Amino acid sequence: QQKQRASITQRVSDSVVDSRNMCLLFLKFKQNAAKEEYSLILVSVRDEYYERPTKLAMRWKESEIIGAHSLKMTAQDMETNREGGTWIAVNTESGKIAVLLNILQRDAELNKRPRGLLVPDYLKNDASPQNHLENIAQIADKYNGFVLVCIQMNPSNLFEVCFFSNGYYDKPQALSPGVYAFGNSFNPDHPWPKVSYGKDRFEEVIDRHKTVHTKDALIADLFDMLSDRTQVELDEQMLKQGSDKTLFYMQRLNSLYVEIPEKKYGTRTWTIILIDGNKNGDFIERTMKEPIDCDGTKNIRKVFI
Repeated sequence: QQKQRASITQRVSDSVVDSRNMCLLFLKFKQNAAKEEYSLILVSVRDEYYERPTKLAMRWKESEIIGAHSLKMTAQDMETNREGGTWIAVNTESGKIAVLLNILQRDAELNKRPRGLLVPDYLKNDASPQNHLENIAQIADKYNGFVLVCIQMNPSNLFEVCFFSNGYYDKPQALSPGVYAFGNSFNPDHPWPKVSYGKDRFEEVIDRHKTVHTKDALIADLFDMLSDRTQVELDEQMLKQGSDKTLFYMQRLNSLYVEIPEKKYGTRTWTIILIDGNKNGDFIERTMKEPIDCDGTKNIRKVFI
């Protein structure tokens, strides 16, 4: 049966990645962290078409928000107002962080609302993560599949962290302190194999660097982890989500670092956010320099403190 399914899948021609950018998110947060400990370690990975224009992370004009911007690329972008969206950003004044992950789906609709605006919409209002996501849940059917993770740190260095997936849940899910990983599956409780693999590697790295004294080594080890090209075994859920694509193509998506040069698609941007028990924060972005050339890739690194 497995061989039959594989042969059927291989006969299907690859289409573009319907959900545009695929992302990964690894997160650890802790309440009442000591001053030399980390209260939050967040790592985001963005896979995207190499030709899609994107601004580097920056402090947004007339605001306390730090994040990147996706720019218009196609006629559909212009018609649906996709310019100005982002997959990750922080509001340094309110202590809010938001991360967006798209769900891979073959029946994505172009007339749906742009998901990239979900991040700035949360950062610009006063609602808590729970309340904001409750509002989003009421209009969830107006978007293609997504997972939105909303975080807020209060003045006492305590975190409220919630997420919502319109592909699986009907209401927000609150998270307790711990380690989490998110990807592009419909059911966040059943992540793609590469997400589980990445979570194990993430925990190994952060267990080696528990205090701010090894911050530089932590950052270096996290970036090294994110360059892992190991292709882990596919599972039923991932094959089902990518049923319109070849088995070979889906295997290439199933690694922490994705590179598909013939589709001009792959991992483009890595973001690390660190907050310690003394409420000091770092926002570090590493991204491919445009125009992207896989044979001679150059990276740009930006740091905000």
